[in-house]
Amino acid sequence: MNFADLQAARNTLGLGREASWEEIRLNYRALAQKHHPDRNPSGEQSACEEKMQQLNAAYALIERYCQNYRFGFDDETLQRMADDHNWWSSRFSPPGSR
Repeated sequence: MNFADLQAARNTLGLGREASWEEIRLNYRALAQKHHPDRNPSGEQSACEEKMQQLNAAYALIERYCQNYRFGFDDETLQRMADDHNWWSSRFSPPGSR
């Protein structure tokens, strides 16, 4: 797995520079439903099968990347994440939910 492979997988799944696991999963599911061979006319079967193979490979690659990602749990990283969350919450949360 290298950067170019991850970029290609990200593009295949239509992901932006950042995505949550939920966004990755939803993009994959939407594209899989759109390109699934059983949902398309018989004349497009081979193109759909090829697209599904690309989608499955891209999803599997990103899944492996996410499973092997090293998260920081040191005090500095956790404090920075809490500060970012508090900053966004204080500015964009609905009134009364803060």
